Amino acid sequence: MLPKITVVTVVYNGILTLDATIKSVISQTYSNLEYIVVDGGSTDGTLELLKKYNSQISIIISEKDDGLYDAMNKGIALSTGEWICFMNCGDIFSSCNVLTFIFENNDWTKADIIYGDAIQIDGRRKKLIVAGYDLFQLNYHPIYRHNASFVRTQIHKLFFIRFEFAKRKSTMPWYFYIIHHLYKADAKFVKVNCVICSYL
Repeated sequence: MLPKITVVTVVYNGILTLDATIKSVISQTYSNLEYIVVDGGSTDGTLELLKKYNSQISIIISEKDDGLYDAMNKGIALSTGEWICFMNCGDIFSSCNVLTFIFENNDWTKADIIYGDAIQIDGRRKKLIVAGYDLFQLNYHPIYRHNASFVRTQIHKLFFIRFEFAKRKSTMPWYFYIIHHLYKADAKFVKVNCVICSYL
């Protein structure tokens, strides 16, 4: 049986870009997909848009939170898939076959984090962000975009919620702090030759 993949979208007043994100998720050809949307209590029509897709989204919650990372932790807590990908408001999968390409014919039993390339969109300009292979560089800086990765849910729940990194004070980006910690804990990172997503 194909592993269940959980995609989490975090949004707050994202009416201008949320529709594209939702469509990119629900159009995936992969069959075992759980989709969770965590809204921070939007007031701009986001909730009305979510109602339009109610039957195609597994879980929708809308409530005030303590910011982006608190909302991401809520998504992690609700996830029942084997892998989690954060495709937040404004992010889109590069094609409808991304999940199928990565998970349908590959054995990831020895992987903890799967990551790939991404495309940065700035107006009409697009820039390919090539993920690095040299994991040693994780001692110093990120080597891939977090929305271009899939992390085992059990790892997310251990390192994200239990230690509540979102509340820590650090000069490093929060997500990189987590990935650096996982690298030091000998988590198994595997790069796929695939552009996983585009982001604004």
